[in-house]
Amino acid sequence: MATMNISAVLYALGWAILHSFWQIGILWVLYQLVFGLPKRWPPAAKHNSSLLLLFAGFTWFLITGKTHYQEYISVKQYVDILPLAENPAASTMLIE
Repeated sequence: MATMNISAVLYALGWAILHSFWQIGILWVLYQLVFGLPKRWPPAAKHNSSLLLLFAGFTWFLITGKTHYQEYISVKQYVDILPLAENPAASTMLIE
């Protein structure tokens, strides 16, 4: 089993929490547009819809976290294979 990099988990968790604010906001606006109209909806429909949107928001949060975790791991793997300059002064002389 592959070991999890704790900094990758924290990176993904932070971005997932940040994105969850606007994601849940979109779902809340959608709920308000549907059930805020003057129509009389049965309470069961409102309850079931709110639960569905709650689970949709949590699923969206998990997908966002997984995406950012994979992004962090792929960038870290790319950076790890880059050659390190032994002498920083020599590498700047090559650029000039």
